[in-house]
Amino acid sequence: MLRPRLISALVAGGALLMAAGIAMLSSSVGGVSVSLASPRLEIEPFEDFACLECHADQQRLSELAVEEEAPEALSSGPG
Repeated sequence: MLRPRLISALVAGGALLMAAGIAMLSSSVGGVSVSLASPRLEIEPFEDFACLECHADQQRLSELAVEEEAPEALSSGPG
């Protein structure tokens, strides 16, 4: 079994390593600032309503739709 002093030393060493790692992540390294905070995603507001209205208008889509033609049958004879 491990001795109580060894266990205490291992726990303390792990805690120190974790603290050092967190300190490194929260500081700037090589001129690059690193933060533990979550990045903010900025999304521009949707403004292209003309496209949305055109693509969502069922009647207009039906009028503009082109029916696919049946593919020509390949001849089975020579040449």
